Amino acid sequence: MSSLKDIATSYYLDMVARRLSGDDDAADAAARSEDAVSMHEEMKRLLALAHDRETLVLRLKEADQSREELHLKMKERWRIKQVEADKLRRQLKTLRSLLRDRRHMIRDLLGKQALSGKSLAKLYENPHMLPPVEASLGPPGGWRDGLVRRILRRFDFLHGLLWKGWMRLGVLKQFEARPLMPDRIPIPRLGLEKLPRISLVTPSYNQAAYLDETMRSILDQSYPHLEYIVMDGGSTDGSADIIRRHEGRLAHWQSAKDGGQADAVRQGLARATGEIMGWLNSDDILMPGSLAFVADFFARNPEVDAVYGNRIIINERSHEVGRWVLPRHDAELLLWADFIPQETCFWRRSLYEKAGGIDPSFQFALDWDLLLRFQKAGARMVRLPYFLGAFRIHTEQKNAVTIRTDGYREMELLRDRELGSEFNRGGLARRVNQAQFKAMILTWLMRFGIRL
Repeated sequence: MSSLKDIATSYYLDMVARRLSGDDDAADAAARSEDAVSMHEEMKRLLALAHDRETLVLRLKEADQSREELHLKMKERWRIKQVEADKLRRQLKTLRSLLRDRRHMIRDLLGKQALSGKSLAKLYENPHMLPPVEASLGPPGGWRDGLVRRILRRFDFLHGLLWKGWMRLGVLKQFEARPLMPDRIPIPRLGLEKLPRISLVTPSYNQAAYLDETMRSILDQSYPHLEYIVMDGGSTDGSADIIRRHEGRLAHWQSAKDGGQADAVRQGLARATGEIMGWLNSDDILMPGSLAFVADFFARNPEVDAVYGNRIIINERSHEVGRWVLPRHDAELLLWADFIPQETCFWRRSLYEKAGGIDPSFQFALDWDLLLRFQKAGARMVRLPYFLGAFRIHTEQKNAVTIRTDGYREMELLRDRELGSEFNRGGLARRVNQAQFKAMILTWLMRFGIRL
């Protein structure tokens, strides 16, 4: 069979000749010949192939587009994985730093154990030079703290010097228990006869294990102008017998059912007549000399309305397990977090009456609520650079029991009242970190005998 080209050429030449000669019938017969039919079939096949080719081209274009979209998706996934990998690398770097600090801590502890008894006693002469134990601490956030972190990584000995034993809000147990070493609180500059009357209230309920030590920490200071009131909520563990042993030195005491801690404190302060006021919970203690020091400070600084000091944290056996060196008073920070140790806080009666006293509707954050209202009343509050009191941690304390119920609810209520929509966790963390960074600097200076 001839090729399609030859067939077409012969066909069209024959058709032209027939048409020119006027033989139309012959031309029509030629169009229906076998070669013409074959040529038509072949042309149909070629047209079908051309259509299939266009379809194939379209499919290839769609495939290219899908491949491009897939490529972009893979690039985005790769970018996300790189970000996650960078985050994991930073976490690994932090963990390595913590492990290195832990090794330094172990080395320091082994070195302390090798000290002779005489050398160890010399260390204990100054409570601020006690061997720091907690080393798994990282500096707070912020670019300044990041700069300090880089410096400390460069010089390991600075890390051990700066970051051990500094105050951390919300963290109570900071190191292993060691004997309690009271601070050297200055003696009054004024004569005792010139100092104001101090009224202290102790609310108590079934705290017989610690009540006697609490009361002695106040009474044994022998402050001549003390008005001490104990309000027991009807304890059944022998607390009344303990109070009765000291009733000769008490201005008032009672053991009867009440509406809780806030109600007991409010009732006790309502009976108080002193110019300076405060309360001490039945499991906390005051440091020796703190009453005379506070009274002397108020007498010499009539413009000051409230004061508070640094905090020692003790356990059930009255061994210290932590120390908070507080930064100077920050009115803005107080709106976000209650960083003021209640057991070290004293205020003037005039301020208490102006603020409206204790709100008995609070069972956990009653001290923070009172301090916030002090601040709203225009109080000038001052942090004193001495350890005035000790806060006890134990399994039966109210804070450990109620913080997840009343505690969180009341703290949220106060933050909503003071800050409203302005409050956020990032802002809280930033302010707490700033306070702790300042506290770290003050702790460092205190170890060299500088109190600011």
